[in-house]
Amino acid sequence: MAIGSFVEEAISFVKKALTRGFLVWWLTVVLTVDILLILYYVMTSGGFYPPLALLIIELLAFFPLIVVLLIAGGRQKNGRLRNSTQETHKRKDYGRLEARTRF
Repeated sequence: MAIGSFVEEAISFVKKALTRGFLVWWLTVVLTVDILLILYYVMTSGGFYPPLALLIIELLAFFPLIVVLLIAGGRQKNGRLRNSTQETHKRKDYGRLEARTRF
């Protein structure tokens, strides 16, 4: 059950990042550089042998996705999603309710 909520939170976080354009921009830049490096190595060496720099760039292309999954995983608490804004609003409402009933 917790894995399902983790996946849902990760998907919603990725959608928010995509709408903000950061993830699209990052992947576009990294993958463009990646394609240019592949073309350079294929044209200069006559074949494809992936050097270490190219493999590092491949990992950097997936770095935002890894960060998104880590952030989404950190937003869970006791197997269920934690929504900090709703919790603070509930606390404020309970405080008002207690203040009204005391007097």
